[in-house]
Amino acid sequence: MKRFDVLDPRTPLLGHHFLEASAGTGKTFAIEHITARLIAEQRFSIDEILIVTFTRAATRELKVRIHETLKKCPPSFPLQKALALVDQAQIFTIHGFCHRMLTEYAFEAGLEFTLLSEEESDYQAILADHITDFFRTSLTSEEYSTPQLIKLFQSRADVLNKVLNLIEKEGEFPDYPPFNHSHERYNAIRPTLSPPLDLILQFNKIKNKEGEIKEPYKTQVALLEKKYLNREEFETLTASESVLSLTTEENLSKRAFSDPRPLYNFRDQLLPILEPATSPLCTLVRIARSVGPSALRALEEKEILSPNDILKRMGEALSRPPFREKVRSRYRAAIIDEFQDTDPIQWNIFKTLFIDDPIPALYLVGDPKQSIYSFRSADIYTYLNAEKMVSEKGYLDTNYRSDPALIQALNTLFSKNPNWLSLPDAPLPFHPVKHPEGAANRPFPDDKEPIHFFAYETKKKKWGSWPTIEIEETIFFPFIAREILNLTKKGFQYSDFAILVKDRHQSVRLKTYLESCKIPTSSKRNESLTSSPTFSLVRSLLEALIDPSEVPVKRFLSHLYNHQDLKENQELLTETTARFAQPQSLERALRTLYTPTDLETYADYTKLSELLLSHPGTLEERLASLLDHKEIPRVPLADPNSVTIMTIHMSKGLEFNIVFALGLINRYTGRETLIRHDKEWLPFHPDHPKCKAALHRQEAEKLRQLYVALTRAKHRLYIPLLRDTSNTPIPLGQASPLELFDPEPTDVTYLFPAKLPPEDPTFPELHSPTSPSLIYPSRTLHSYSSLAHTTPQPPVDVETDLPKGAETGVLLHSLLETLLLNPDTSIETLLQKRLPPHFPFETTAKLLHHALHTPLSPHPFSLSEVKHLYPEVEFLYPDGPNFIKGFIDLVFKHNDHYFLLDWKTNLLPSYDPKTLHETMAHHDYTLQALLYNTALSRYLKGAPIGGTYYIFLRGLPDEGILFLPYQTNA
Repeated sequence: MKRFDVLDPRTPLLGHHFLEASAGTGKTFAIEHITARLIAEQRFSIDEILIVTFTRAATRELKVRIHETLKKCPPSFPLQKALALVDQAQIFTIHGFCHRMLTEYAFEAGLEFTLLSEEESDYQAILADHITDFFRTSLTSEEYSTPQLIKLFQSRADVLNKVLNLIEKEGEFPDYPPFNHSHERYNAIRPTLSPPLDLILQFNKIKNKEGEIKEPYKTQVALLEKKYLNREEFETLTASESVLSLTTEENLSKRAFSDPRPLYNFRDQLLPILEPATSPLCTLVRIARSVGPSALRALEEKEILSPNDILKRMGEALSRPPFREKVRSRYRAAIIDEFQDTDPIQWNIFKTLFIDDPIPALYLVGDPKQSIYSFRSADIYTYLNAEKMVSEKGYLDTNYRSDPALIQALNTLFSKNPNWLSLPDAPLPFHPVKHPEGAANRPFPDDKEPIHFFAYETKKKKWGSWPTIEIEETIFFPFIAREILNLTKKGFQYSDFAILVKDRHQSVRLKTYLESCKIPTSSKRNESLTSSPTFSLVRSLLEALIDPSEVPVKRFLSHLYNHQDLKENQELLTETTARFAQPQSLERALRTLYTPTDLETYADYTKLSELLLSHPGTLEERLASLLDHKEIPRVPLADPNSVTIMTIHMSKGLEFNIVFALGLINRYTGRETLIRHDKEWLPFHPDHPKCKAALHRQEAEKLRQLYVALTRAKHRLYIPLLRDTSNTPIPLGQASPLELFDPEPTDVTYLFPAKLPPEDPTFPELHSPTSPSLIYPSRTLHSYSSLAHTTPQPPVDVETDLPKGAETGVLLHSLLETLLLNPDTSIETLLQKRLPPHFPFETTAKLLHHALHTPLSPHPFSLSEVKHLYPEVEFLYPDGPNFIKGFIDLVFKHNDHYFLLDWKTNLLPSYDPKTLHETMAHHDYTLQALLYNTALSRYLKGAPIGGTYYIFLRGLPDEGILFLPYQTNA
């Protein structure tokens, strides 16, 4: 492979070229100058040159860059003509290109309808409506387990999104049998087997400390003993994970008393029947396979194609000679940018058009080291296969992005093992890059090298994420904050820094920490404003202004209040309807009818208001104009001089002065549900050969993510290292990118848990000692219990599954505290470990689920949506000569307000508002709320407090929530 110099007049332009462009080597510069030379030297018209790139943002940037390059070239007739016709430049995304060709040549393509504009194709909304109809009409009791559907549909929106996601995935899904077929097959096989179920007590995780089988496994074992099961019994057997799935060699007790092989045989016969009938994922796949074909037909009936269908339809149309000839004749040159992100369908389109029937000039430009979008079907093997079909191969060898010292350090780091990027079945060697002659290094006020490692070594616990949140917040976050603060004191700006994270969850944690250190941050997100809740709210506001009747106004209020509030508060509806009905300008309506309560919503609302007010016309015309926007970039309100936080995937193609590659230390410990191997989706079984092959490909892509992350910096790169001193083997697919790369650090800072800053070393002024006083004032330590004035309530004669008394309260408080501190823990797993045998499993599980997912009236959010949770907060504060002490069940922060929450397990005859207020009076809970509010307000020193929730757990989800607005005597 030889060096490609686009500015060298001896470099041939015509022919088919394969250009490898490593990070920072001027790929876009090469594309714009190839275009200019084709126009100036080969007299190609600008509309005869097709340029295809990855994103719409990239198409916009290329149009601007090519226009600027053409203006700088020595004037000539071809260039002047190109400048005059620059709006006709053929620069598209692959979907935009296919859409344009199918639209312009619909007759030759054999389309029976004209495609809607790519911007108008709201195909997901149509698919979602169709799937919702399927939920209503086609989930029959014969094909699906009713208890399983009830559990699955606790969040209808969640199920809808999962099914929609499955339908849009490329590849074949497993064909699981209907539930009634599984039932019939079970009853056909079970009578032929001898059940050695007495052996089941030899396996851990199935029995409790007393040596008895846990619930619900006890029920399952009893059902497995029976030769035949009726429909209801089979539904009970498959309601949760099968006990047979735990009869593995890993779980076999060291004190096993009998040969387990008869039980293994029993398991191997029945588990393949039970697993598809038990798994919620298998149910989702069955739903997606059933609804998918009809959903796609529904799109065709509305003359809309999804993005994947546009590509497929383009491929089909190219088999028609008239269409292929029409498209092919338009172009004399094609430049395919970001070619490493091409999938087989896209490559077949380019190959058919430009290689099978060659055009004068073809450029495939990409970097296999930056192929990191397999989740979007990008396939690096497509890139490698295409390389074999192109005669001229070249590479861009000079990094114009980074300092010479940093380039040399990266070359050294990446050259330790030249084949570290190679695939299991294909070589992918790393080639060092050069730096421009005469380039200078940016000076730094410290003695750190251009690549600086910051490392921490500790023993990993058996379970949980790695690094843990505690390690992040006491080790890595403090180091990053210190480096930023030290360098900004020496002349650097906050905007010089970027921190690359693994995902949005780590981004939120890091943002919170840095802002607590008074470091301004901005998080880069790529979702459109049109998909935000604020867009939906503004749309409802306009619709209610146009038609201020009950239904539109209710729709607007539903964004601010829950259903129960609207149902009970007729006065609110009447008052709001009157406000919408009064004559007013749009400016006044936007200012008075809604006020954002948090910074993010304020930014979104301001942007949408500007768009509306900039469009003249009636309210109906302004609403139509707003709905025409399918993509509106969000404009977060952030200081331009702020630290950038973004994911590694989002950083591709960008550059920053100083980069912390934080996300490279995170292991991938989340359990996969489905994994893709070639064109086939498989249930995740780590020992399956195809699953192993897919995991090896994922490991290779992690290393390419590492390459992307480590090549974003211009002046300095910080690389974190996290060593597990126990040296426990890492399961295939879980290792972090840096664990796979395993660098040898040179310039390194070894970290320790953050401590309090050292005390001021200046010595205080000394005074002569005074005579000691022997008079000590007496002080009393009070709590709510000692101060409350309670009155007895009559006993309640109500049937309940949960035991009465203090034991229930203590247990539920403990379980809720665990779930809030460990949001990744499932309720079922927790109860299997900690629920006493005399407590009902299902009832307790439902109660905990409702506690976390019921909207906290009068607010629309639930605790599952809250990120900042602080359970069991202890306080002690002075009250005159005495002190008040206590524990708050939960303090949480949401939408920039702090709230208090107290769990109650009182058994009441009813949980309506009247009964709850009576109970508050009987137990003097209002005093408790006042004491807790005072403690929190003193601690927060002026931060906004929203109020206090009293959650009577036994009344959820329909009743049991009492909200007290903020009050304090502080």
